Amino acid sequence: MIETKTCEGCGAQYERPPNARNWNWGQRRFCSRGCGARVAAMDPAHRKKCGDGLRARLASDPEAKARHTAAAKANIAKGRPLSDRKKSGATRSRNTLGWLPDAETRKLYIRLREQYGAAKAKEMVKESMAVAARREVRRNQQEMDRRHRRELEQRY
Repeated sequence: MIETKTCEGCGAQYERPPNARNWNWGQRRFCSRGCGARVAAMDPAHRKKCGDGLRARLASDPEAKARHTAAAKANIAKGRPLSDRKKSGATRSRNTLGWLPDAETRKLYIRLREQYGAAKAKEMVKESMAVAARREVRRNQQEMDRRHRRELEQRY
């Protein structure tokens, strides 16, 4: 039997690698290093800890601060302007979240994704969309029935 776990980051099922030792497999929480890094990057406590560490290192070492500043300026100089990057990010979000019908549902999905993770949030939003669609079908059917009864009453 193949052992599997559910990733805490993306909700995907992943199998135990053949070379994983028992202790490593027991500690593992994410399907990949990238998924673990994404979860850590979204954690406010982790971000604060990393930011505090960087600020302390730059405050204590003026040469490191100069290198860091020069590298940042070089990246900005060779990269696209901030407005292009913002537009690109918005376009990417629109494309990635294209399955969501409107802005209100998109906001709901984003809020749920932050609380429950992407897989669970997508499942919850799709279920709510299905319930809304069934409600709309029922409403349309009732309206058609009313119109039909009115037409029958007018005929006689």
